[in-house]
Amino acid sequence: MSMLDIWSQSPPWIHRVERGSASAPTWPLPPHGTAFVAHLSGARMGDAQGVFEEFSRGLNLPAYFGWNWSALSECLRDLSWIDSQSYVILVSDSERLLVEEPDEMDVFLKIMESVGKLRSSTLGSPTTSFNVVLM
Repeated sequence: MSMLDIWSQSPPWIHRVERGSASAPTWPLPPHGTAFVAHLSGARMGDAQGVFEEFSRGLNLPAYFGWNWSALSECLRDLSWIDSQSYVILVSDSERLLVEEPDEMDVFLKIMESVGKLRSSTLGSPTTSFNVVLM
């Protein structure tokens, strides 16, 4: 079994876990401090609207969330309503993520990557970890 550090401030910020893998990775406990884990359903995120709805539900996005990719990126860069030092987004059934709009997958992955990079950089105040696990 390999160690999958879903709490790291270092790349990669997006992790893929094969379903039914005989050698499932082990996950370390979160680092000292606060941790937030959102469990999202890829089965509910077949299109962009489903992604927005599932993130809104799982992260309790604020009322001003604009229901588009830019607004999702902005909210994930903020996250001030969730007091945490580590954020992990677990997406189950990830093979169903954006199956109805496959061209949107690049946008989704770029947002997740850029948020992970920004939140772990010294530009963030304070630095936190942000990782996405596609299962």
